[in-house]
Amino acid sequence: MHKNRTVELSRAGKHLSERYKERRDQRRKIRAELKNAAPHPHHTKNDIRKCLKKTGSKCHLCGRRLTLKSCRIDHVKHRARGGEDADWNYLPSCAACNVLRWQMLPDEITEVMRLGVWARGEIERATSAVGRIMANAFAKKEKTREKRCKKPSRERTKQTMTSRSLDAGIQ
Repeated sequence: MHKNRTVELSRAGKHLSERYKERRDQRRKIRAELKNAAPHPHHTKNDIRKCLKKTGSKCHLCGRRLTLKSCRIDHVKHRARGGEDADWNYLPSCAACNVLRWQMLPDEITEVMRLGVWARGEIERATSAVGRIMANAFAKKEKTREKRCKKPSRERTKQTMTSRSLDAGIQ
């Protein structure tokens, strides 16, 4: 079990941590300002159809197949960053990608992805203390998140259906 230990950050680690905190604070400030901004326009089915055509009815981030009902309109340049509510600034996304993207710019998303790829490698190898700590912490966080979710994920639904069909066959 991991015990709380004081770990000193290197100069580069401190710089990275401070940069992430600054970006977080900027996003919080912008979100607060947006609360007083003009309301976001409601998108019609025709707006959503036009947006879906841009990517062949797929999420522009993960490639998941989208329908009129599952499509979320994502701003290429977020309103929080000065983006407009205009057709040229919209791309279709799934709900999960739209939520995970927040108001990040492309360079921020790239950095988060690089960090995630590195973290995933550490977790897969589980040879370093960092990998084991991240695996345990992430598993705990995901368990908490799943409890909060109103709808089960597709994977959990498939597992449940498989388990039920196996249980039915056994009885």
